[in-house]
Amino acid sequence: MPAFKISVLESLGRRLKRNYGFLYAIILLAWVTKIFLHAGNSIASWSGFYDALAVGHIPSWFAASVIVITFVATLALLLFATHRTTGEFREFSPHRQQWRL
Repeated sequence: MPAFKISVLESLGRRLKRNYGFLYAIILLAWVTKIFLHAGNSIASWSGFYDALAVGHIPSWFAASVIVITFVATLALLLFATHRTTGEFREFSPHRQQWRL
């Protein structure tokens, strides 16, 4: 009877950290660049950036909240995987020097 050594949340955090964390950072940078390039009016302040977030009939507050919630949840899961892992292979383990490879 097979058993999992780590929880689902921990495995998602590890995969996010190793594979997708950098991709999320690139997506955020590309999204902000797109907002600046395709804004109807020039963006000179935070309120101008906030106004440029509107997409068609979707209001600025909804677009901003979706982006903020997505990236805060991603960052929280990434930090959870970094500091609260319980498996055999911890990234910041005090016994890492004793591993035999």
